[in-house]
Amino acid sequence: MKQLFQLDSKFMQALTTLGDYILLNLLFLIFCAPIVTIGAAKTAMYRAMFELLEDNGALYKKFCKTFFRDFFPAMGMFLLKYVVVALLLWMLMITGANAIPLRKVVLFAQGLFLLGWLMVFSNVFAQISRFKSTFSQYLHNALYIALTHPLKSLLTALMDVAPIALFLLDPGMMALLFPVWMFLYFSVTGNLSAKIWKKPFDYYISSMEGEAEN
Repeated sequence: MKQLFQLDSKFMQALTTLGDYILLNLLFLIFCAPIVTIGAAKTAMYRAMFELLEDNGALYKKFCKTFFRDFFPAMGMFLLKYVVVALLLWMLMITGANAIPLRKVVLFAQGLFLLGWLMVFSNVFAQISRFKSTFSQYLHNALYIALTHPLKSLLTALMDVAPIALFLLDPGMMALLFPVWMFLYFSVTGNLSAKIWKKPFDYYISSMEGEAEN
């Protein structure tokens, strides 16, 4: 029993990790409060989770530093992503409410385009947290990564939109799961997303370093 509470025991390490997840989740929600800062908060979460995966320290300091450092590119990506999402959802509603020729085909095409758009943006904030680039280059890279890693992109996109989808489809269930959203969901899915993108990003980094040496 005494060994259970030693600082290097697996139990204490698990408690420390859980505490990090809870605090990062709360920090993320606080930084998301103005809404337009969600992109910067997601970027900061990715940076913290990449650091956690690499066993680096100062997670909260790096979260805050990344939030302010990458605020404008992340906010721009967030606005671009959700302005287009809102437009596509509006088009879906208009199509669904009107009797037009081949309505089901049009609805399917619009839904497919929406899914593709979400998949393209599934890696953008992870990119911003790891690489310095231009706005257009982030988009170019995002499209390339989505095409070469479709399953990873799909899984990350689904985790991103799950809270919004649940809120729209079943507000009661959303409220019932409030403690999950409040304390764990965004940090846990942030960790899973970081794990999904770490290997591809490490490969790209090593490729760029090899090209630089040549």
